[in-house]
Amino acid sequence: MAKIIGKDLPNIPWQEPDGTEKLPVWRYKENPIIERFAAKNSNSIFNSAVVPYGDGFAGVFRCDSRSISMDIFPGFSKDGIRWEISDEPIALQGACPEVAKREFRYDPRVCFIEDRYYVTWCNGYSGIPPSDWHILMIFRLFINWKMHSCRLIATGCCSPVR
Repeated sequence: MAKIIGKDLPNIPWQEPDGTEKLPVWRYKENPIIERFAAKNSNSIFNSAVVPYGDGFAGVFRCDSRSISMDIFPGFSKDGIRWEISDEPIALQGACPEVAKREFRYDPRVCFIEDRYYVTWCNGYSGIPPSDWHILMIFRLFINWKMHSCRLIATGCCSPVR
């Protein structure tokens, strides 16, 4: 049986396994829940970063444009199933100008710890991965994207020294 460790989440969407599942984690039967054209210029949307937020949920989503340019977009949902994805990517503000530079952004993750949200993603700087950087941003709110601090973490075999 699955167990959530942490705060009680009474509004989390949940679907019991149908009895044929052999793994501890199973897919929602109605996947995908976000259709690929949910944002104005999107070709595909990947829902990999969702947290409880207010009386619903917030997320950071990788949206590929029709020209397959990857960026990260905010989205909100009251029930965790029906999503409103922004038509505009996250406009980063704050003390880390290096973070605002991009060739592409992908694989966002978000978590809430104590009183703030920690958002990470891969930021491409010099071509195809793995020559990328993982970015850690710390936000108090999910709305204005003003960073309180950030860190660049080099990854990959070809990452430049910064």
